[in-house]
Amino acid sequence: MYQSSTQKTHLVFHANAKITGYLEGGLHETTVNDFASFVESQQPSPKEKGEPIRLDILSIDISGNTVVAKVRNDYLGMTF
Repeated sequence: MYQSSTQKTHLVFHANAKITGYLEGGLHETTVNDFASFVESQQPSPKEKGEPIRLDILSIDISGNTVVAKVRNDYLGMTF
């Protein structure tokens, strides 16, 4: 997201993942493909604009073949 890269976005999400979050208007849900297209559309990228990067790994929970990663990052003036 920091680099507005669709390729990197696809690398970090399972192809069948749903990206969900509360934004203006309530809960939103999108596919990885649609989210990657949105990320790519953010030009110039936050990196090119010289915005500071914040990506904190808060926890990683592994149970069998299921992993949940809780992260915090800043993007487009919001904290997720």
